[in-house]
Amino acid sequence: SNLEQNCLIEDSVAMQDDGPTELPTNSLKLVLHPHIVQHPDAGAILAVKENLEFHSDLDADDLAWCTEECISRYIRAEDGNVGKAAKRLVATAKWRKKTAPQDVRCVECSQDHRAHDLRCIGNDAFGRPVLYNCFACSHARGPHGLLAHFTQVVEDAFSRMASGVETFVWIADFEGFGIRDSMDPRFSIWLLNMFQNHYPERMGAVVCVEAPRLFSMLWSAVKPFMSASTKRKILFIRGAELRQEMSSVLFGQTGTAKWLEDHMDRNRRKAEVKQAWAQPHPVPPNVRPSIPGAGEQARPK
Repeated sequence: SNLEQNCLIEDSVAMQDDGPTELPTNSLKLVLHPHIVQHPDAGAILAVKENLEFHSDLDADDLAWCTEECISRYIRAEDGNVGKAAKRLVATAKWRKKTAPQDVRCVECSQDHRAHDLRCIGNDAFGRPVLYNCFACSHARGPHGLLAHFTQVVEDAFSRMASGVETFVWIADFEGFGIRDSMDPRFSIWLLNMFQNHYPERMGAVVCVEAPRLFSMLWSAVKPFMSASTKRKILFIRGAELRQEMSSVLFGQTGTAKWLEDHMDRNRRKAEVKQAWAQPHPVPPNVRPSIPGAGEQARPK
């Protein structure tokens, strides 16, 4: 086994049936929590490989995609059951052949650089890609476009992972979250299904920054579709102090930590958000954009 560090927020939110209920601020504590990844033994991985080779509907490309690291994630997701892991791998191989997620491109962002906001802002102190989005900084809310955008950004995040890194962190900044976001749960449900079925053991943490009470409507609609493992990875924080602490825990005392703090602060000042609207979404220095060429056409005024 090896040691993977995960960023967790202890005792920050009590998950109740009617939505996330925040506890008093003094009970919030941002900590580094070591997460031990128990890798399956070689025999279990070999058993899955042999199982896959008996499937005539899997071609050489499908089998090449089923690397030992990939097989290991599916075995872990199925609590060591090699038969279930193999079945799930076959289903994902067929899904990838049908949808080609590695080739998905966000058409809306190629026409309007403020259609969506999710992008990679760098790797954290443990090598994990960190994705960030803010509701105040984008305007497209169609579920099909959102799913295409998320798929492209996540597949790009996988390409940024060094050997031994398997998970990413998603910071969802709820500044600007409104009634239209809470009324349509389709994207959230589709995204959950995609990750739980086809990207197991990939999500390290989802940090929800200042989710409003209105979010309870969406939470109630999506919660029945969440696995227990997914729920444990969804964390909530509120306030400038915890935003700063989150940035420091993820990025240490680096320029990226300060960049993230400043960026979240600016996103809470409507005048500055409006002034920046004509520009592509910023990323820290030396971080390549998640959507190359996005926003060559500015949003019409």
